[in-house]
Amino acid sequence: MGRYRPCSQDSRHIILTDKGKQVIFSVPTLADYVTLTPRMVTPVYPADASLIVALLDIHAPSPNTTSNDDPPLEILEAGTGHGSLTLHLARAIHAINASGHTRQPLDQDSQRATQLWRKAVIHTVDASAQYSEHAKKVVHGFRQGLYTEDVSFHVANISDWFDQQVRDRKLEECDDKSFLRHILLDMPDSYRQIEKATSALRPEGNIILFNPSITQITAAVDLIKTKKLPLFLERVLELGSNMTGGKEWDIRAVKPRAWAYAEQERKLARKQESESKQTDQEHGHISTVDNSANSVSIDCKQGGATMNKEQGFEMICRPKAYARVVGGGFLGVWRKKVPAPTV
Repeated sequence: MGRYRPCSQDSRHIILTDKGKQVIFSVPTLADYVTLTPRMVTPVYPADASLIVALLDIHAPSPNTTSNDDPPLEILEAGTGHGSLTLHLARAIHAINASGHTRQPLDQDSQRATQLWRKAVIHTVDASAQYSEHAKKVVHGFRQGLYTEDVSFHVANISDWFDQQVRDRKLEECDDKSFLRHILLDMPDSYRQIEKATSALRPEGNIILFNPSITQITAAVDLIKTKKLPLFLERVLELGSNMTGGKEWDIRAVKPRAWAYAEQERKLARKQESESKQTDQEHGHISTVDNSANSVSIDCKQGGATMNKEQGFEMICRPKAYARVVGGGFLGVWRKKVPAPTV
C-alpha cells in the first residue's frame, strides 16, 4: 500500500510505498481498461473499436447550435457484449452532454431518450441480461463512471426493441419512422435486422455490420438488393492483426455474362421442346424429348463469386488486392440514401 491514495491529478507522478520503493502511478487509458477488465465475452479490441467509431463518422452538434428542444443524436449498438465498443462510442458523444445543458433526473431504464436531458445517447441492446449487466459494470467502472450517463442499456431482442421504440414514440401511423443517426449491428444473423434498421435510420446515417464471416456480409448485400432497400454500400473491410485501417474487399451484385448465356440456352431449349411437341401432335403421336444435352451447368462459386439463381445476379466476393489474407472479423458499411424529391 502507498502512503496516500493519489487522485487523477497525480497521474504519472512518482509515489513512495510503505517499504520506500518508488512507484509511478498511472491512470489506465481506455485501451488499457477494456483490454484488462474481467470479461464474459471477447471484447472489441481498441484498434478495431476506434476504427468502427471512425467509420460511423459521428459528428455531435456544437453546444452553441443546439437547444433543449432539439431531438438528441441517437446511436444504436445492437449486441452490447463486453461493453468495450460501448465506451468508445460514448467517448465520441460525451462532449455534447457535458456542455452544460440543464439536467433533469436521469432514468437509466427509460426507453425514450427524448425524455432525458441528454443531447446525444448510445442505445446498447443485448438479448442477455447477464451480459448487459456485466457491460454496465464495465462502463460504470471506467474513470468513476465518466461516460455512464451517455449510455442507455436495454435487455431485449433487437427486433422487439425496434417495434417497442416505434410504439413508444407513436410512429405507427407515420411514413417516416426514422430516429437513429447511426446503427451498429454486432450479433449473429444481423443481416436479418437490416430492413427494420433501415426504416429507423435517418437519411445520410450509417449502418455497420460487424460479422466474423464474409458470407454474412454477402448475405446482407443480397438482402438489400432483393428488397431494394435505400442503402448504399460504401465499403467492406477485413479486420485483423497488421491491418491498419482494415483490408478492403470488393462485394458487388452483378449480372454475369454466363447467366445471360445460360438464359439464352434455356430459352432455346424451351423453344425446341415446344416445336418438337407441336410436330409430334401434327403427326398424331407423343414423344418425350430429352433436353439434358442442351442444359448449361453454372458453377456457383466461380472466381470468388456466388450465384443467386432466383434473382439472376452474381455476388462478387474477393479482397481488393486479389490475395488470400488471414484476419478477424469483417465490417460492412452502408449509408442511407436521401429520398428522391417528389415531383
